[in-house]
Amino acid sequence: MKYNKIDFKKKNTPFAYNDFIAIGNFFKWNFNFKTIYVTGTNGKGSNCKYIHDELVANGYKVGAFTSPHIMNVNERIIINGKPISNRKMDKLHKRLKVSFPTFNFGWFDTLFFIAIMYFHQKKVDVAIFEAGIGAKKDITNFINHDYSIITSIGIDHQDVLGNSIKEIAEDKSYAIKEGRITYITDDISDDVLDIFISKSKLFNTKLNIVKTDKTTYKTINESISKTFLKNEFKIKDFKSNFTSPNGRMESFYINKNKCYLDVSHNVQAFKKTFEYIKEKNIIIDQIVLSLSKDKDYNEIFNLLKQFKLQIYCYQNNGLKPLEIEKYDNNFVRINDLKSFLKKINKPTLFIGSFYFVNDILKII
Repeated sequence: MKYNKIDFKKKNTPFAYNDFIAIGNFFKWNFNFKTIYVTGTNGKGSNCKYIHDELVANGYKVGAFTSPHIMNVNERIIINGKPISNRKMDKLHKRLKVSFPTFNFGWFDTLFFIAIMYFHQKKVDVAIFEAGIGAKKDITNFINHDYSIITSIGIDHQDVLGNSIKEIAEDKSYAIKEGRITYITDDISDDVLDIFISKSKLFNTKLNIVKTDKTTYKTINESISKTFLKNEFKIKDFKSNFTSPNGRMESFYINKNKCYLDVSHNVQAFKKTFEYIKEKNIIIDQIVLSLSKDKDYNEIFNLLKQFKLQIYCYQNNGLKPLEIEKYDNNFVRINDLKSFLKKINKPTLFIGSFYFVNDILKII
């Protein structure tokens, strides 16, 4: 049973850094464990999992705070692969509210502070924190992390981060901390690289540019994680198998038809996913798409058209309604997902938001 006392309708109020310090001082947080901060447009969850799994395989006690969850909010806070229990989450949740009754904690803030309290109590060796959105104003970046990893830069969350690649890169460059160590990938433009180099020089930060094959997210993310682990934790022989998180071209069968589930939800991610499908010669005969209203549907739809497959669109209760027909009359709307899945008779790619992954997994 999942923990159900977090109000996901309560918006997050921007926290001041001094408030974060006050909370930390009250709970006597000393951060006597290494912290790893992971931000970027795509690949955050994969790198968090790769690093977590490999460190655990090498004997470290590792906490991880990631988002979003797929089935259960407890998934966001784990130690050595085990999610926090409802009982422990409830206890820490109550302690936070009682200790700071005047603070207006939003749902993300609440989970973040519960994670820090939990990691301190359990005395982890390493804690991994995945950014919510960006880095500049994201509460997960209030910690003076030992290491920062910026996975990729693409267009997403424009309402918060800006409308251009340079604006988004500038926001995420705040992951670069004074005197600390940062990793980035070589799969970025020269303009973005210049921003990161300039910021690293300003803060006297060691900037590591990871060489990748620049093909699929799977190989790029593995390169980042492996380089980081080799350099910072001196791991030479990898013991984990670098299994991707749920919803990354995850395969399953419906009515004996092999289907795939992927959480790509922006143009950059869509392109990489279809490059992967082409490289691996994966057979797809139809696509079911579900995205939130703020995504760039025009470019995504144009990308999908080139495959000349039947495209179905589904909007669940967690997403804003979208007038699909105004984009393309040939796209078919799905109103009843459960009934649609019962009739699947060909290899299908289900692609889109994390909400969508949740809907699919609950049915199958």
